[in-house]
Amino acid sequence: MEHSVFEIRYKTISELLFVPIGIIALVLVVFNDRGSFNALFGYCVIAINLITVLKVRHNWYLILVLLCITYSNYSICIANYITLMNTYFTGYAKTEVGSQGINILLLFSALLLIFAPRTYSQKNKKEEKKALIANNRYNPIIVIGALAILAVIWVYGYQRPDVLGQRGSPSAIYEYSIIFLIVAFYYSGKNRRLIALTTLAGIVFAMQNFIFGGRITGVQILIMIVCAIFIDRLKLRIAFPIAIVFFVIMSA
Repeated sequence: MEHSVFEIRYKTISELLFVPIGIIALVLVVFNDRGSFNALFGYCVIAINLITVLKVRHNWYLILVLLCITYSNYSICIANYITLMNTYFTGYAKTEVGSQGINILLLFSALLLIFAPRTYSQKNKKEEKKALIANNRYNPIIVIGALAILAVIWVYGYQRPDVLGQRGSPSAIYEYSIIFLIVAFYYSGKNRRLIALTTLAGIVFAMQNFIFGGRITGVQILIMIVCAIFIDRLKLRIAFPIAIVFFVIMSA
């Protein structure tokens, strides 16, 4: 099979850029046994994660996973190694454990960059994207049951602070409520009302998490909603600026 000029160039760039960067990062880990390069490694982790996102940019599902990894690593590196925030969650930042942590993070990021599949466009071939609701089934009883369970979890599964502005604490069942949302989406069929109700339930769950200082649970739910409904209609030129704005808001 003949490859287009774009494919050949992309493959060449991949071989000349992605793999050497990953190998260099692996070698650098050896020289940070005392934590002298923690801040530098923090920047390297963020940069390598962004490069990995670029590498898999034609695979929507990998992009979503890697954006979550990138955001998580960004939060870790900024708080623990680059700006050194003094909080309860950064108590090990200046210890040997913290240095081992950033080394492991860089090692993981480098291996991810090296072994992530090289997905480049082929001529006259589109990347397949299917939303969760594309081939779902219709069972309103299951949907109503799942939504009822979600309502109970929303009320009783989140430990809210006494003062607005303080951090809340989601229970384990609240974090795993995404399972009931997926079930509700899957059995909504083509019923727009059930799909709308399930979407609203997901947004309400995410908003409660954001309001009381949470991040990951809400982000996971919003990403799931995108995969369930919109991913087959989402274009990179639209998704990219939205992701940038969302990233800035989540970092505030």
